[in-house]
Amino acid sequence: MHTFWKRFFWGAPSHKSIAWAGALSGLGLIAFALFMLAIGHGTPLFMVAIGLLGLANFGWGAELLPVGNADLAGWMRVGRWGSALVGSVLAALSLLWG
Repeated sequence: MHTFWKRFFWGAPSHKSIAWAGALSGLGLIAFALFMLAIGHGTPLFMVAIGLLGLANFGWGAELLPVGNADLAGWMRVGRWGSALVGSVLAALSLLWG
């Protein structure tokens, strides 16, 4: 399990070109959630869920860090997965609660 944990989270940044698309789409989702909150459209819980999912997408920027920043990239990956999980749960709850 230790090897899996180390390779999954604490490997060197991959520098995949798709990371740019993920990070930019994350910024777009965060901006969308803030805009919807500002104009008062949508439930606050759902907008927080959208914001967390945007933060998860923005976390793909971890793959663009220099190769020597494996620890920072690892913590950003943990944050990415955590934001995605919490955002998904909040989105499901807001849909159930109406």
